[in-house]
Amino acid sequence: MRVLLFAVAAAALYLFGATPGVVPEVMPASSLVSELPPWPVYKFFVTLNDVFRYLAEKTTPPSIRALELSHGFWQSVVVYAMVKHGALDVLAEGAARCEFVAERTQTHPHFMCRFMHAAATLGILEEPEAGTFRNTKVAVELRTTRRDIALWMSSTLRDPIVATAETSMITGAPGSVEYYGAPWFEWLGQNQEESEMFDRAMKDFSLRTSAAVVAELRLKGDEVICDVGGGIGTLLATIWEHWPSTTVMLFDQPETAKRAADFLENRGVKNATTVSGSFFDPLDLEACDIIFLKSILHDWPDDEFVRIVENIKEGASDGARLAVVEAIVGADGPSFERAKAFGDTGIFSTCPTGAKERTLREFTDLFFRAGLLKLNELPTILKLRDLLSVMIIPL
Repeated sequence: MRVLLFAVAAAALYLFGATPGVVPEVMPASSLVSELPPWPVYKFFVTLNDVFRYLAEKTTPPSIRALELSHGFWQSVVVYAMVKHGALDVLAEGAARCEFVAERTQTHPHFMCRFMHAAATLGILEEPEAGTFRNTKVAVELRTTRRDIALWMSSTLRDPIVATAETSMITGAPGSVEYYGAPWFEWLGQNQEESEMFDRAMKDFSLRTSAAVVAELRLKGDEVICDVGGGIGTLLATIWEHWPSTTVMLFDQPETAKRAADFLENRGVKNATTVSGSFFDPLDLEACDIIFLKSILHDWPDDEFVRIVENIKEGASDGARLAVVEAIVGADGPSFERAKAFGDTGIFSTCPTGAKERTLREFTDLFFRAGLLKLNELPTILKLRDLLSVMIIPL
């Protein structure tokens, strides 16, 4: 009986042992923040998913499991076909025969029907009767907030990842160098269309993470929020829409900063400034109260990591806070840790050798090297309802 009571108490502490979230100044009707489940619900279903996935994998015969893993790339091919050719857009109007979808998308009916059946086995579509399909909630995500990720992952990123597995394993050079003949960001700078696709994919990656940040970030309301390497500005736009009394500043490469200015203007963000520059050069961050580095540091080896953080420390005013948004290896359950391990393969493909997802210990050691933390001191960890976490460090 005591063991049972202890287990119930431990489960209750686990489920409720998280920040309750914050209430922003404004909650727009289209806000993804409102879609986040309460912390207890979120933690319960993440844990339940881990348990069910563990049981499913342990009870699958090894021969079948090996076959599933070998054929895993077929799943992304099915996703790509559904998004690329617009099948999910047609089904957004309602359930339809696959032949009708093929006609509307100008694709071959035999191939479209077989791909749609495969998509149904993955839970992307439902097939209430043979040959008739409708979208699921997964399909809604794939045609909206995850659309550009699905396209980018199976087109621009696919070949460098394969090159990483085939050649980088031997040479130690990133997959982009092996396949495109140039470092990833250098190659993007020479290919505007691919660079814009990358920006859109990063925006999709950032949409829900940005909402998760807003749901936990406590602001005074009159602060200057800066994002170094902020891409086209998804995080800052999300923050401003919920805290319109803030001022936002974005720092990035010239071409990206131009696209960010257009994006922020189109989103109706006021009090926004974009600044061109590189985080490898001195930065003027004197006006910033909170400085974000979101999904930046994992792109760089240790020495560059330290240099970026040192430049931010030197350019910031006393009392500012650095908010590093990254995946922390070892901080979550099996499903999230698997996602981080897969994310590493993307990093190996596009970033300099030595870039990687890091443990909390690895982060703190590098922050110490950069002079941001004292020996054995830890950053404040802000857990998100997301794969990523926020590490907050006073400057």
